[in-house]
Amino acid sequence: MFKFQYILFFCSFLVTFISIYFLIKNANKLNLVDHPNNRKIHKISTPQVGGLGIVISFSLIFLVSFIINFKIIDISLFESCVLVLSSLIIIMTGFIDDTKGITAFNKFLFQVTASIILVLGVKDLQFIDWPFSIYFDSIFYNSVLSIFYIVSILNAINLIDGLD
Repeated sequence: MFKFQYILFFCSFLVTFISIYFLIKNANKLNLVDHPNNRKIHKISTPQVGGLGIVISFSLIFLVSFIINFKIIDISLFESCVLVLSSLIIIMTGFIDDTKGITAFNKFLFQVTASIILVLGVKDLQFIDWPFSIYFDSIFYNSVLSIFYIVSILNAINLIDGLD
């Protein structure tokens, strides 16, 4: 018998595939294309909405799981709201940056804000066991290191995403 997780995975895959296909096919109509210039290596306009399809799929599966009371991860309603809020800040920052462009400082400011909201809002958030935690075993240091970690990963992904 299929477990419910497998059904969610399949639905998520299907929704992601369909939404990315739809967004790429309609990127020109929706004006969501990256046009070539002297800083880009591509020679034709390229759709820039693949991430939006993933966000649509994740949001739909998260909402369906919440409605039917199936916990994908074991967090409270408040922590779910914190996760959604911090994710929305990152998603909107990326979307605005892709469509209109924002300065690196403003992008960094939004990333730090979303990271602070996530670290302060989610109880017992710890990504890894920090090597120096025996010396700095406090909530403050772990929070600062977690914020640094989140912002670093976001920027690493953003740098990779800039490659064509």
